[in-house]
Amino acid sequence: MEMIFIFARLYYILLLIFFHVGAPDILTPSEAMTDDLALVSAGDKFEFGFFSPENSKNSYLGIWYYRIAPKTVVWVENRNNPHNDSSGILNSVEDGNWILRDHAERILWSTNIQEKSSNQTILQLLDSGNLLLRHGNNGKAGSYLWQSFDHFTDTWKLYTVRAGPWNGARFSGIISLHNIYFNLDLIVNAEEIRYVVPENSPTLTRTVVSYNGEVHCYVWNSSSLEWLLWYTIPIDPCDNYGQCGPNSICTISDASICSCLTGYMPKSPQDWEIGIRSNGCIRKHPLNCTRGEGFLEVKDVKVPDQWVYWMNTSLTLKDCQEQCLKNCSCTVYANSNLSGKGSGCLLWYGDLIYIRRLSYPSNQTIYLRAGAADLGSKKRKQVISVVVACSFAMAMLVLTLCTVLLKRSKRQVIKAQLNSEGMEDLELPTFEMISIAEATNNFSELNKIGEGGFGPVYRGQMPTGQERAVKRLSINSHQGLIEFKNEVILISKLQHRNLVKLLGCFIQGEERMLIYEYMPCKSLDNFIHG
Repeated sequence: MEMIFIFARLYYILLLIFFHVGAPDILTPSEAMTDDLALVSAGDKFEFGFFSPENSKNSYLGIWYYRIAPKTVVWVENRNNPHNDSSGILNSVEDGNWILRDHAERILWSTNIQEKSSNQTILQLLDSGNLLLRHGNNGKAGSYLWQSFDHFTDTWKLYTVRAGPWNGARFSGIISLHNIYFNLDLIVNAEEIRYVVPENSPTLTRTVVSYNGEVHCYVWNSSSLEWLLWYTIPIDPCDNYGQCGPNSICTISDASICSCLTGYMPKSPQDWEIGIRSNGCIRKHPLNCTRGEGFLEVKDVKVPDQWVYWMNTSLTLKDCQEQCLKNCSCTVYANSNLSGKGSGCLLWYGDLIYIRRLSYPSNQTIYLRAGAADLGSKKRKQVISVVVACSFAMAMLVLTLCTVLLKRSKRQVIKAQLNSEGMEDLELPTFEMISIAEATNNFSELNKIGEGGFGPVYRGQMPTGQERAVKRLSINSHQGLIEFKNEVILISKLQHRNLVKLLGCFIQGEERMLIYEYMPCKSLDNFIHG
């Protein structure tokens, strides 16, 4: 069954080749487009003509990928006015427009150009999939009276959606569209900035808007003969246009996602509290162009949407700031070109729409206009932050010094007590009471492993995970002091692998403890005497 399907596709492609060998890419005024005629772009990329969808009696005039089966339509002229037979005709009229009529001479579609022109206009299909209406005596690329790219259906050329304006290095909202499938060429001219697949690339792409508003980009796989999904937009909630409303910033890593720009507050605090933030934010204090106003840096963001803006590529950033200060409606300025050290000027007026914080260093900074009160608040916060940081650092330094002095004092006290008890030549590590208490669960009965005439012995687990035996000498036993001295002197001088090791001690006032290594198999007397 699979082989039959493959042969059917190959047969379809052979038919396309047979019927369109030498097919023109231009339709002249002396010609008309009928059901038996089609245009094919010069590089055999796209075809323009009449078609009928599967299981439909309606006929349409449109553009589709050439030699791709099943037929993938990318543009339709008369999608709202189909004709139900093969009598449709597209031809030129006196004012230079091209009109589609059915058998009853009803006008189903027109290029509808308003510019006065002679009737010597031609239609030309390009390898980009664009259908151009041109003067017949002007074949220059880029010169046209009308183009299909200005009249989208659900599929269009590969624009970067929600990508932000061009900043001289890339679209401000993305890093790159290059990936493992293919490379893209960047087209920059006075009319448009867009990514396109190189003309000599064998890769075919299409971008489609779905019924739910998502944008899907597909790549044609010539091996499996199918369209593979490349990426989908929106990628995250911050890709939704106006997710947080005017004068806000969308940060996908924040729990609340939306926050007001500095100097702004929620327009509807009640809605904001319950998570409805599409109303955005309004200024806390109105701008009045008085002295004291300035700008705050907002780094690594996609710049606002360009509904109301002004651009001058020759101004410096300082000139741009001065230009913005001259107009009370100017709310943000930024470099228009980030290449090199940055140049050019972009100004935005009124509300700021669709700013999002980027998750990568972009070098894109906008300068947000702020009143004196907001600037003062910002400076006070910065000063407070510095003071708090300095205070914390000073407190940590004092705490460290105190800890060092306390430990040194404890060592001196212990050394003095050892000297007074005739053990001045012994070098024993000392332990802290808090660590011993935690290790023995505050000298719990459950941790007790034995008790002699001079005090109990506890099993303890130190913070490092090592197990230790802690002998706590009885405070009320005067013999305990002698035992303490004898044990310290004897075990410190006798070092043998078969003897338990003395690891340290604790001395504070009348409290004395010895810390030994723990013997999990109990002592030798247990095996001798049972």
